[in-house]
Amino acid sequence: MANSNYQENISRLHGFNLKKEDKIQDVAQKTINTTINILEETLKSISNQSLEEAIDLIINAKRINIYGVENSMTVINDLANKLLYSGLDVRFYNDIYMQNLSANNLNEEDLAIGISYSGTSKDTVEVIKRAKNSGAKTLIITNFEKSMISNYADVVIHTSNSKNDIYGNAIFSRTSQIVIVDMLYMGVILSDYNRFSKTLDINGEISSHKSY
Repeated sequence: MANSNYQENISRLHGFNLKKEDKIQDVAQKTINTTINILEETLKSISNQSLEEAIDLIINAKRINIYGVENSMTVINDLANKLLYSGLDVRFYNDIYMQNLSANNLNEEDLAIGISYSGTSKDTVEVIKRAKNSGAKTLIITNFEKSMISNYADVVIHTSNSKNDIYGNAIFSRTSQIVIVDMLYMGVILSDYNRFSKTLDINGEISSHKSY
């Protein structure tokens, strides 16, 4: 019975119907199809108002701290790099104790961004709660609209209308989160095109000579 349940779960990877009889040749097509479906669902779920509010929070923050754990760290690193290139004061910490310490030092001029696919990661929920209690504005990027972490958000960007978490979702969690990061990045640039394009040109010079 246990093996039967395990096989059932393996075949329910958020629309990625992986079976033991599948061939390696099937993986590319199935992965692409699943990614396309996730992106289409994300586009339907995105609120333009929430996106605009999120961009306003970012460009008006004195400093920005980004929080999350595990798979979300890849997305956090991408967002931090983009915002740093844009000339914004942004930082993140891998260590959860440092995350809590930094959240405790935020104030009403600052922004805390929490990234959690499930919205139920205890460490991320608690650090965003701490940032909120410190007076900081909070922006949440999550998959589910009514997740626990949303209780401490000023603005929420959710990437799915699904109400239930399905085993294996984390495999594709970065797909929707990365595209949200790109949306925010482009939105920040458009908010003051002359300012941010000039900053990007200047900062881009730092890395330009590192290429052959």
